[in-house]
Amino acid sequence: ADVGQETWEEFDWAPAGGMNFGWGWYEGPLRTLFACAFDSAGSVPPIYSYDHLDSLGRGESAISAGLYRRPAGASAPFPATYEGDYFIADCYGGWSKRLKRTGDAGSLAPPEPGQPNADTWAAGFGLITNYLVGPDGALWYCFYGLGTTPNGELRRIVHDGVTVVSAAAIAPRAELRPPHPSPARGAVT
Repeated sequence: ADVGQETWEEFDWAPAGGMNFGWGWYEGPLRTLFACAFDSAGSVPPIYSYDHLDSLGRGESAISAGLYRRPAGASAPFPATYEGDYFIADCYGGWSKRLKRTGDAGSLAPPEPGQPNADTWAAGFGLITNYLVGPDGALWYCFYGLGTTPNGELRRIVHDGVTVVSAAAIAPRAELRPPHPSPARGAVT
C-alpha cells in the first residue's frame, strides 16, 4: 500500500527489490507536475489505485492486508476461491475491497453474496491501521479507536458467507491498553 500525496492512493506489486514505482513523478495513474526530468520507461504502474473522491469509496490512507493464504489447519478460513486474493482497505474510508491479481495487474474480485455493493467487499468499519491473516484463517485488524485518546481494539473478520459487518460481528476479542504500572522498573502488563 502506498499512501498518496493529495489525490490518489495506490497498491503496488513488488516481486523483487529495487523497483521504481514512479514516486514523485506519478501519483496513482497521473503524472505530477514536478519540473525534474524523468524517464518513465523504467517505472512500474500500480496494480490498483483509487481517487480520494471516487465512487468506489472515499478514503485517504491506503492499507494492505497482503495476499490471502489459507493457513494449514485453520478453523475459520475463507473459501478456496479467496486463495491469493489481495485485501485492501482505507484507514478513513471504512471499507475493504478484494483484488484478483493477474501478473502485474489487479482488478476487483467478483462480488460475493452480502457485499454492500459490487465494488466493496466489506464496509461499516474505519480507522483500520493494520491487517493480518490469523492462524485461524480470519482477517485480524487493528482498529485505532475514536476521539482524542486512542482506545484501539484488535478485531477480526470471519467468513460466514456474508460480508456485511454488523456491530455484533466487530465486538472486540482483545483490548489494547497502555502498559501499567507506569513508570516501572520491572515487568509491566
